[in-house]
Amino acid sequence: MITSEWLYWLIGAFFIAVAVLIVTDTSHAKRLGNAAFWGILGVSFFYGTFVAAKTAPSWVLGFAVLVMVALAGLGFTGTTSRTRVASIPGAGTGAETGPAEPTAAATKPSASTSVLATTSPDERAAFATRFGNKLFIPALVVPVVAVLVATLGPLVSIGGAPCSPKAARP
Repeated sequence: MITSEWLYWLIGAFFIAVAVLIVTDTSHAKRLGNAAFWGILGVSFFYGTFVAAKTAPSWVLGFAVLVMVALAGLGFTGTTSRTRVASIPGAGTGAETGPAEPTAAATKPSASTSVLATTSPDERAAFATRFGNKLFIPALVVPVVAVLVATLGPLVSIGGAPCSPKAARP
């Protein structure tokens, strides 16, 4: 039977690796909060295997989600202006964290650095006016596809073997 457990473990390992990389970056202003968020998410992918096997309680995952929401909601997560615009000279020099807009220095490319092109606030407003709510379509495609796969997945079989463990049960 085809199982997806290994894929969940691979994703969990990736998130744990991200957490380790963040916690070892001493110049990251919010490294502990970010590392905790990604570490909890990674461990949740591993723990979910035991919840699905009914050998561990599911309330632990619910608690983990609440902790991640608290970390993000209370401002313990996020990027620093250094990590966001490192290749734009002079950008992000105002606040320690938060979105950074390109400065006049960023509009003139120099021979020694590469310049990351971005849109101006006026250009972003023009795109929003032009496309309106259509800008949300890519974000809404993901949950729609997830619901379709979860709903129709048990009906699919490859080579006579069901793709879903639930479909194999009598």
